[in-house]
Amino acid sequence: RSSVHTQHSHTPSLSSHSPPLTTVIVNNDGGGIFSFLPIAKHGNDVGFEDFFGTPTSSFAFDKAADAFGLPYEGASSFDEFKEAYGKALDDSSPSIVEAQVVGRETNVAVHAEITRLAKHTIDEFLQGTEISASSASDGGTRLPIKSYRRESADTADSTRKVRRKTLVLLHGWMGDKTEWDEAASALLQVLSGEWNIVAI
Repeated sequence: RSSVHTQHSHTPSLSSHSPPLTTVIVNNDGGGIFSFLPIAKHGNDVGFEDFFGTPTSSFAFDKAADAFGLPYEGASSFDEFKEAYGKALDDSSPSIVEAQVVGRETNVAVHAEITRLAKHTIDEFLQGTEISASSASDGGTRLPIKSYRRESADTADSTRKVRRKTLVLLHGWMGDKTEWDEAASALLQVLSGEWNIVAI
């Protein structure tokens, strides 16, 4: 949706001095972020599609790229995206890659499942259950978890019962939990000894 409203941002790409910027359009057929709001459940009763969903199915991004004289590649699978993005990186000119992703309803369902798994993993961790990235008893996959603690705090806790607080760091879609290592180390320096830090 934002790509439709900001087409003019590609105007500088027409310059012969433009850097080889590749614009990746994640096309989820409209304002996907609004599908997470409670109002989405009311659908047509509140005109959700007209005012919030604003589907992009009638808009052709390849035609928009052509209007700006920019190379265009479309992708509807991860393999196709890797190929299209790799081709764009090898090119020395600005370009557009459109990635067709899952629909808005499916996206909400996927996020809900991730939230459920994250909550289940955190609950198990706080209850003292050993957590790993192995398969769970229900057939699903347990989310991997990493714990950051001070050596001195661990020693002190072995001799006395300490009521601890837990800070949970969740990474986004890109990368993994290890990207929190630097931030977690810095937090350990400023937080009091009652804090545990875990990353998922």
